[in-house]
Order: sequence, then C-alpha cells, then structure tokens
Amino acid sequence: MNLKPIAQLKNINFAYQTNTVLENINLTIMDRDFLGIIGPNGGGKTTLLKIMLGLLIPDSGEVHLFDQPVETGRKSVGYVPQLVNFDFNFPMSVLDVVLMGRLTNSRPGHRFSAQDQAIALEKLGQVGLAEKKDVRIGNLSGGQRQRAFIARALAMEPRMLLLDEPVVGLDPTWQIAFYELLHELNNHMTIVLVTHDVSVVSEHIDLIACVNRRIHYHGSTRDGIHHISKMYHCPVDLVAHSIPHRSLKGHKHD
Repeated sequence: MNLKPIAQLKNINFAYQTNTVLENINLTIMDRDFLGIIGPNGGGKTTLLKIMLGLLIPDSGEVHLFDQPVETGRKSVGYVPQLVNFDFNFPMSVLDVVLMGRLTNSRPGHRFSAQDQAIALEKLGQVGLAEKKDVRIGNLSGGQRQRAFIARALAMEPRMLLLDEPVVGLDPTWQIAFYELLHELNNHMTIVLVTHDVSVVSEHIDLIACVNRRIHYHGSTRDGIHHISKMYHCPVDLVAHSIPHRSLKGHKHD
C-alpha cells in the first residue's frame, strides 16, 4: 500500500499574546496513521489540533491538508472537540444533531435526503445510540452526548478524524467499545487523538507525538517511553503489546 502524507505542519509557532504555546512545530501525518498526541495539561495539544483545522492561525509556519491549504482541506476532516459549545435546552433530537454532520459540504438551504438519513442512522448505530435517535439531546447523559457528537463527526464521512479527549464522561465499558470502533475506522481513515492519559495511549495506540510546547518525540509508542517520562518529569509505566515497560528516572519536583 502506497500511503501518502495527508497533514503537514511546517515551522509552526503560536502564542496567546505574550505566552508562547507552540514553538517550531514540524509534523507529518500519513494516510491511515492512528496517532496519539500526548503531553501535560497546558502543553499545547488542543492548540495544535485547532491549528490543524484552521480554527487558529499560527503566527508563522504553514499547514496543508491533503496537499491543499487548510481552509480547503479541512472539509474532509471530522472534529470532536473536548468541550462542545451547544445549547442543550434547544429542542433537537439526537438524530437531528448527527444530521448536522451532513451539512459540512452542502449549500445553504440543503434538505436532508434519504441517503443523509441512512448515513446518520448508521453512525448512531456505530456509537451504540440507535435506540436514542428520537430522544432530545438535552435528555442524554454526558457520556451519551459525547457519543452523539462522535457520530456527528463520522456522519460527514471524513478522511481524517480528530478527537480531543474523546472518552471524557464515557463509562469504562463503552471506552473499550469506543477504541475497538476507532481501530475499525482506522482501516479507511486517519485518526488523531489528543489525550493526557498515557495508559490509554500505551494500551491502544502504537504511534505518538509528545507535545509540550515543542514536539519532543514522534514515532512508535514503545520507542518513545523515555521521551514520555522526561516530558512528564516522573517515571511512567506503559504496557505496549502486553509487555510492561518502565522508565526509571527519578521524579523531578518543580
């Protein structure tokens, strides 16, 4: 299989006023990658994701998606933010919310077709919410809402899926099913998942980018264990392919 780069970030720098968040970021994501972006809170993970989507403009550097400027390429990217800005008192059903994913590349005044409905129902089934399609979104639990927003991102049939802390609020049983779903989706799309949970990465993801202002490491999870430990300033336990690993450097107190 001849896989191609689908996301390229070159010499990215970004600051909120005088606070530098990202510095000299260079990252290439290949087709069918399943990449975990990890790092401490405040390390720039979410900012990096927003720059990849064109939601934030870097102070310098270039972003290309699918060999196109980010403004064009992002039409093929599904996104599930960590915090969804949504009025849960608005009278919309779960199916209505997922159908919003079908509006991404449509013209104003678009009317949902039978195909739109079928795709939305399929995605609801993938996240285990088919029986909730007619329930008001505001009546779902937090974890169920998160699953609905994942279905909305999938409904646009993206070539790349970006997820920011996607398992927050999901019960442990669904978390297992969720990662099984991601591995299935990875057969035909690229997945980038932001998390600070190292155990999730070590158990489910083989490829990581360690971000704390800079990219300190980009490669296999197993080979990156020492970079992870250094970035978190403490020993880190990983289980990669059922083989325990540990970096034994002493804890550094700030």
